[in-house]
Amino acid sequence: MDTATTPKRSDWIGQGRAWASVPPAVRKIAAEYFLIPQELEQNLLPSPYLSIAKMCQFPLPLQNTSPVPTQPAQFFGTSAPDHISDEDLMVRAWPLPIPDSKTVHKLAVCSRQAWLDGNQSIVYSHLGGDVTKGRSLPLSSKSAHAADFKSWTTA
Repeated sequence: MDTATTPKRSDWIGQGRAWASVPPAVRKIAAEYFLIPQELEQNLLPSPYLSIAKMCQFPLPLQNTSPVPTQPAQFFGTSAPDHISDEDLMVRAWPLPIPDSKTVHKLAVCSRQAWLDGNQSIVYSHLGGDVTKGRSLPLSSKSAHAADFKSWTTA
């Protein structure tokens, strides 16, 4: 993207703008921001070329089955995510249960607006307490869980 036509972060992020009104250049920046790093994706998601038998052996994150009383906005944080390696992210986040499918869908719908509002990270607010204290994950973690959920529900 040409720097002359690249939107300035200060013109869009945290400025009270609605996602529905952002131009394609800002949407492209958001899409890049939400990309899951390829190495991490290979560890999180089953390959589309796996056999059914191998897919059934692929480790899945636990899913929280109890209702989540929190609003989607409570899952997003304005602070930068913890600076952790992809390997450490797997160790820290993977054992934690993901929200129920309805909540994951809401988060997917709200994520771009949350980013536009200035949020930089996602927190496991559905677990509460000391389990998630100090855990601030990249917004792409939300994308990973949504992609993981989609790949397993369509299998």
